[in-house]
Amino acid sequence: MLEPTITCVMVSRARLLYAQRSIRCFLRQTYRNRQLVVVSDGYDEYPLLRDYVRELDAHDITIVPVPRGRYTLGALRNLSIERAEGDYICQWDDDDLYHPDRLAIQAGHMASTASHACFLSDQLQLVTRTSSLYWCDWARARESRWLCPIPNTLMCERTIAPRYPTEGDAARIGEDACGMNQLLRQSRVVQLGNVGYLYIYVTHGGNTWGEAHHQRIARVTALSAGELRAREALLTEALDAYELNLPVTVCDNEDTPLFTISRGSRLDDAPRPASGEPETTIIEDPPSSRLSARCAPPRVMHDHER
Repeated sequence: MLEPTITCVMVSRARLLYAQRSIRCFLRQTYRNRQLVVVSDGYDEYPLLRDYVRELDAHDITIVPVPRGRYTLGALRNLSIERAEGDYICQWDDDDLYHPDRLAIQAGHMASTASHACFLSDQLQLVTRTSSLYWCDWARARESRWLCPIPNTLMCERTIAPRYPTEGDAARIGEDACGMNQLLRQSRVVQLGNVGYLYIYVTHGGNTWGEAHHQRIARVTALSAGELRAREALLTEALDAYELNLPVTVCDNEDTPLFTISRGSRLDDAPRPASGEPETTIIEDPPSSRLSARCAPPRVMHDHER
């Protein structure tokens, strides 16, 4: 059976070097039936991105330029989905990093669970200023009102893709949470955990959300020292597949440095570590206490509640 085509959708605004790195992550994906649509918010970066893609001879990447500042972030995300042609779409932020097996594992779980959408519940978080790395599990947050799963890890069938808000505060920040809430209310959604190494959320000082938000993620969701030490070998191998400025220092939820990873990156033949069985949770409606007042409230049902 022919595997579904996945269109990764990226919005990029004045982040040329980050966007180029994210494009390279896309090209290293082991999932072969894929496309990338990049909406460039501004004409200045467009010829540079276009020429970069041509240099890479990447025929599965489309760059779409729009006038800078005309559209909100939510509207730009809608534009990227409108240009998608795949069976699935996957959010592909321009400043983050993606393991080569990200698409393959997430699409595989959508297929095996007959779900319409899938989000990750854990991720790595890299703070570039300090070269600190955290493994963050949003499903086991230390605050009861914490949102889960992780909105910016969306993969879903294109025909049910969310329509993001285009006006107001939610169109400029938090738009992906609103999109996730739409899917949770309307579709069969799975939450995939125990594969946090598939995605690195990069804190670089120029993010849409401010530094306090990123610090809070690590404080509330980062794994403990014992959990991290048990994953040290897995994490070391996983980072070998990334384009990273090593070394990085792995820290726990108390911001205590535990160990340093300094091995060089093997990008051509990167290992794909097995982390044991990925954890899957079927999601119906999440608790209203976890959602922004700007977005209508669903409720989460975990397997043990059924």
